[in-house]
Amino acid sequence: MPTFFSRKYMRGKPQRTERLVGAFVLGLLAFIVFAFLLTGGLFAGLVNRSPALKAARDFLGISDKPLFVVAPENLKPPHASHELRVAEAMLPVLEGWKREQVAVGAPEVLPGGFERGCVYTAEYTGPGRQTVSISDLGTPEAAFGVWRAIRPANARRINVGVGGWCDPEGGATAFWAGRYLTEIKSQTGLDPEQAEAFARSIAAVQIHYGGPFWAEAVLPAEERVEDSLRYCRKAGLGLEELADLWTADYPAGVTLGVMRPKSPEAVLAALRTRFEKAGPAGEGSESDTAGAPVPDVMAALGQDIAAGRHDGRLMIACSAGPYVFVATGEQAEPILTLAKAMRERWAGGAGEAVAVASGAGPAVPKAGGAARFAEVEGGDVQPPTKIERFTDNLYEKIDGREGQYRAFGFVELRFGQYQDTRRQQTYDVYLYDMGQPNNAMGIYMAEKSEGAQAIPVGQEGYLSGVNAYFYKGKYYVNVLGPSEGDQAAAENARRIAVAIAETIADTGKKLWADALLPREGRLELKYQPESALAHDFLDRFFFATYKLEGVEFKMFIHKAPGADEAKALFAKYAEEAPKYDTLVSRESSDGGETIVTESMGAYTVAFHKGPYFAGVTDCKDRERAIQQAAAFCKTLNADDKGEPASAGAAPKDESPSEAEGGDEYGY
Repeated sequence: MPTFFSRKYMRGKPQRTERLVGAFVLGLLAFIVFAFLLTGGLFAGLVNRSPALKAARDFLGISDKPLFVVAPENLKPPHASHELRVAEAMLPVLEGWKREQVAVGAPEVLPGGFERGCVYTAEYTGPGRQTVSISDLGTPEAAFGVWRAIRPANARRINVGVGGWCDPEGGATAFWAGRYLTEIKSQTGLDPEQAEAFARSIAAVQIHYGGPFWAEAVLPAEERVEDSLRYCRKAGLGLEELADLWTADYPAGVTLGVMRPKSPEAVLAALRTRFEKAGPAGEGSESDTAGAPVPDVMAALGQDIAAGRHDGRLMIACSAGPYVFVATGEQAEPILTLAKAMRERWAGGAGEAVAVASGAGPAVPKAGGAARFAEVEGGDVQPPTKIERFTDNLYEKIDGREGQYRAFGFVELRFGQYQDTRRQQTYDVYLYDMGQPNNAMGIYMAEKSEGAQAIPVGQEGYLSGVNAYFYKGKYYVNVLGPSEGDQAAAENARRIAVAIAETIADTGKKLWADALLPREGRLELKYQPESALAHDFLDRFFFATYKLEGVEFKMFIHKAPGADEAKALFAKYAEEAPKYDTLVSRESSDGGETIVTESMGAYTVAFHKGPYFAGVTDCKDRERAIQQAAAFCKTLNADDKGEPASAGAAPKDESPSEAEGGDEYGY
């Protein structure tokens, strides 16, 4: 019977080809087994002792090179880091300039106790070569403090960011906006006008917020040396005991500082200890706190003080309310006078109201502070349980309107929904932080509905259907009722608006432009943050609409950092305006110059006086435009204080400092 190995159809002997194939297969299998044993590590000791086997193993070993390699030109570039993406967003590509070498620097500690976070840098080549560095300082206070500390003595103020300066001789420009400090170094010369224009282009992509700071309302504005405000995070005036210190200069060489520590008593005790250890003058003490004898100030200021000498200057510290004031200078009398004035002004808790009004102090009932979703009286309308926050991603909430809000200095949006538990209705509430009161007023007026029902909420408010709108301080608030709501829903929207308005701080001061622009015939006041009078170099302008004796026109005003800046702005406008409009006249006027232009039958009269660039526009009557501009010019002072020259230009119940408002609300 045939078996598996012996069948009737099997041949007696394999052919030559079959024997060769069989031998090859057996040899291949033997080689594979040998290679496995040689390279697998099972006989590693034996292999390592034999040079021949070791060489064979190295030859047969598995390569660490990839089997397939993609051509470099076909590789996708790795994703940029988050910091680099931020740098590219904050350092925009500018027309006429080539951006190159965008980089991110490491954090560092700066003098004064400031800590610089990420530093975004880039090189720009075009009409010149510019190096731009944007530093993240963490807070607006720190950004302002460093910006002020690095400012050269001969630098001039420029209207860029929240505050800027330009040093043509050193080829440097710097400005701060929010928590960022931007420094621009010119490698090849640019004239001041080109440098300012370049800085404006960089600042255009940044959010402008920060200030006014609480110390500006506490340190006396009377006789304060212009532009002398400074901030030091650590070791203010060279003393470790003085942290988060704001200082300003006053006549007779006096420097006054203020801080708001957790324990004023502890700060004064530490200063007294320092002065006591220094020892009196003439006893061989080498301490920098030693010097001439300190006058007896107990009778003038009481026991709760610290007095001594530092760097050869007399220093007196005293507490008043939540503050510690430090006055230093060469002469005792003006220091004592200023310290006593601070003690009398802020003792008894008066400082708390100012602290709250500036958003930097403890809560005081009814005083208000930052806007919040407050409870509504009655209990039937409940505040939000979930609050959303939008900053750089504003488009996610108000897609299509983001650009307008950015133009008015938008900082932050907080969104929440109130619930009417009885009627089962919701109210969408938008709290816009616009950074400055003028920005809040500007966006409010830009979106205000014609013929809306006015309501006494905030500084101004109105109802439109079931929706309530108002602005107060730096906040613009929208309360949107249910789409099918009735009069009761409108009343709920008003109640919500009132509750929120009561949480917002209000110093009682008005916008400086509101006090300076004439009241007679005024219909409304608006604020334009950019491209005023159709010129992109004119920004931060107030416009008021008027109707007098049947003639309609507008008046405008802008406050520059100083008279020189206002004059330069006027000169640039006088050069550009005739390129688009017909020049009627240009001549000297009260305190400066006046130019008259005409376009399509409407006249514009612009003038400069002191720090102001102002005038009349959109007036069909040429003589009326010139007369109104001349009368307006006479009401303005050229002393850079922003107060009316005549008593009739400001409300009678408003003091000059209240009418001014320039320090509080910017220019």
